[in-house]
Amino acid sequence: MATSGKTVSGQNISPALLTTIAERYDPEYYTALIWPEGDRSQKNLGYVRKLKTEESDGQVKLHAIIEPHLGFIEANLAGRTLEVLKDFAKTGRPYLYGVHATDSPGITGVSHLQFSLAPRRRGIDQELDGRIPTFSTRLDQLTHHHTTKDSPMNLEDILNGFTFSAAPNSKLAERSTSLPGTALMSSIWQASPLLARMTLRFMTDPSAPTQDPIKPGLRTGRTQQGRFVVRAMPSSQSHQFHDFDSSAVFTRHELATLFGGLTPEQARELVETITLPMFADDVLRIGFHGQFAADSTDPVTYPNGEDVAAGWQALAKQHDPDGLRVLRDPVSFDPAGLGDYSALDSMVYRLLEALPAQWRQDPRMQVLVGGELLALHKQAYLAPGQVRSKEQQLKIADLPVNTHQHMPGNLLAVTFLSNLQVLTLELGHYLASGDLNDDNTWGVRYWRPQTYALGAPEAYAAFDAITLPITTEE
Repeated sequence: MATSGKTVSGQNISPALLTTIAERYDPEYYTALIWPEGDRSQKNLGYVRKLKTEESDGQVKLHAIIEPHLGFIEANLAGRTLEVLKDFAKTGRPYLYGVHATDSPGITGVSHLQFSLAPRRRGIDQELDGRIPTFSTRLDQLTHHHTTKDSPMNLEDILNGFTFSAAPNSKLAERSTSLPGTALMSSIWQASPLLARMTLRFMTDPSAPTQDPIKPGLRTGRTQQGRFVVRAMPSSQSHQFHDFDSSAVFTRHELATLFGGLTPEQARELVETITLPMFADDVLRIGFHGQFAADSTDPVTYPNGEDVAAGWQALAKQHDPDGLRVLRDPVSFDPAGLGDYSALDSMVYRLLEALPAQWRQDPRMQVLVGGELLALHKQAYLAPGQVRSKEQQLKIADLPVNTHQHMPGNLLAVTFLSNLQVLTLELGHYLASGDLNDDNTWGVRYWRPQTYALGAPEAYAAFDAITLPITTEE
């Protein structure tokens, strides 16, 4: 860090000064931070963990173990300049107040900065100190952005470098690298197999209408007197975006348990593995359960996000005020024959009849069925223990079946999965991580403007209310 003798400007650094600094330095008393070019208005690059001196060729050299942030490692600036307060805290003695990272050091006898590997750094630690931190010490260091000897990682590194990446070779990955604010949403989309089959649309203008699928029908022919012309007639819809605020917060104890012994890269991967499925589940939960958008949501009264936004079924009802496709009359389902319907096949055929003729034979059509309905159907029509191969997967009314734990238990609808859409604004995404509520917690918060949509509302048919038989425990 420094060598006793003359500086570039001709000032003198005494051996006693460097020796005193090294002997007195204690990061628990005051931690010297590393500042880019000495500019304290910028974000610091790390901190000084240990100091020691050694004598060589009649000069005293000051050495330090530093804990750099990832940005410092990437920049790898050469040379240091020390900030020494000669009367620190009115003690009358000097103390290391800060370190400047610079390409043009003002002192001589400094070495080029090279970062060692973690095992070697740990060995130097033990040489200087030799103590192994207790669990409580490690917990305190970890949650206050300090690095422990047995784990070359700190939370501030995760906070500064927290990124999500879409799967390679995917259209979402290509888009996420070219448009700011889309990588995280793309990653969430791929965290759920069902969600990944639906449509995610990025928009630049919240007031611009979307141009959705062209109406199906014959487009090719001829006439003797002129040209065979068929209008494309794409449907145009306007959408209202709402603020979506997702978060996953961890306690200090949970952080120490999760991140103990991990590298920064492993810790980020773990956070991604935990948070992405959480956020993806919420996209589906609200999409299937959502009814309206309240100014302030109430998760106690509406545990499935019914008041976060209008989901797909609610939107289908809005587009079908006469109840032609979303059938408003309540019906009952009972495999024992005591209800309006005893088989899901007949119910799905009824929904297909409710669709406009051009959509009924669309090969993309699939069944969305809630878990309770599907369980009753399986109990009645599948032999216990029956195993189906991939070629013999369950079908209802000869259509593929999709279910999910976040669908309403009595949901029954027909549509194609890409018709279920989530719209978001490209430039409106904000990711925050750190101490979101208090010093005892750390987490990830993801804010974005978002809404749900149906690409072709007339291609969605469903029962609005299905009553299931009441089961009693013996």
